[in-house]
Amino acid sequence: MVAATLILILSLALCVYYLTYVANWLILKKIVSNAATELLIVDPYTNRTLWTLVRNIPPSVKVRILTERMTADFLLAAKKFAARHGNWVEIRQTKKYHDRFIVLDGNTCWHLGASIKDAHRINPRRRPPFPVLGPLARGLLVTLWPLWPLPLAGTLSQFERQELVTAVIADIENVWASSASVPI
Repeated sequence: MVAATLILILSLALCVYYLTYVANWLILKKIVSNAATELLIVDPYTNRTLWTLVRNIPPSVKVRILTERMTADFLLAAKKFAARHGNWVEIRQTKKYHDRFIVLDGNTCWHLGASIKDAHRINPRRRPPFPVLGPLARGLLVTLWPLWPLPLAGTLSQFERQELVTAVIADIENVWASSASVPI
């Protein structure tokens, strides 16, 4: 009886853990899909995961990435993304940001508490910790999402005050203008 209860509690904890990461990934995908003309991502630690996140945006959306460190495969993935999807892509490097932001169309700004590469650790397309939890977790997410009481894995918040949005975007643009361009 105790062992069965422990297994149930562990299974539920793993399911909640998995659902939290799935929810985080799906929310990020939803945010970037709202870009109509331009998507600017500020994330000091990037890897090829970023290109998985943005692959469903329209080809007309200009993609700008401001980063400090890139994994070895990031630029190759950027080149493949641009060729396959037709988006204009520009990457710049700076050491001036440790924070992470997503700016949509120059007028909407989100602050991310964790790097995009970390949000992708577990996502709906990857294999879950236990195969049985995968379909169950996805089904629960779709069914229970409107009632989801838990915070996301990593914080994610949209700036609402226009003065704050304007100030953050202006700062990002100033840093962008003085940052080193990275050829892809």
